[in-house]
Amino acid sequence: MVRAWHSMILSAGLRATVEQRGLYPDCRRPDIVVPDYCDGRELQLDFSATHPCLPTNLPHASRNRGAAASRREQEKRRHYSDCSGLFEPVVCEHHGCWGAAASKLLRDLSRRAGASLPGITHHQFHDFWLKALGVSLQKAMAHTILNNAEGWGRANSAIQELLSAIVHF
Repeated sequence: MVRAWHSMILSAGLRATVEQRGLYPDCRRPDIVVPDYCDGRELQLDFSATHPCLPTNLPHASRNRGAAASRREQEKRRHYSDCSGLFEPVVCEHHGCWGAAASKLLRDLSRRAGASLPGITHHQFHDFWLKALGVSLQKAMAHTILNNAEGWGRANSAIQELLSAIVHF
């Protein structure tokens, strides 16, 4: 998922680095850093996926679409509260619902791309990348399942082959 967002940021005409070290005295490092994002300030992005059916999310997620993503965004903001630049958590629920910060970032990148890429409207950019990010999310989940399925034995080799084909598609 990080690679897809990185590609999207680059295609919007911005520079970005992946997992830049040395920004914090501890081992934290944001997944993507975009220098000069807004008024010369750097933007730090940290990614996470969550599931609305987790016991901690279920009471909220059963009533509000995107509640699990919202809760995870709040956790990420607390974790990076000492960020010197701009910080945005990029959170997606396993069923494909993006958090508010990720949705806002996608809209902003789409507007920037629409203004700088000849022949592409911001709507086209947004639609393309929203679909590409959905595929990236599904591939990441399949990859996770595949990695966890290695101990399942021969009975599930067909499932492993199928997931492997999806991941390498």
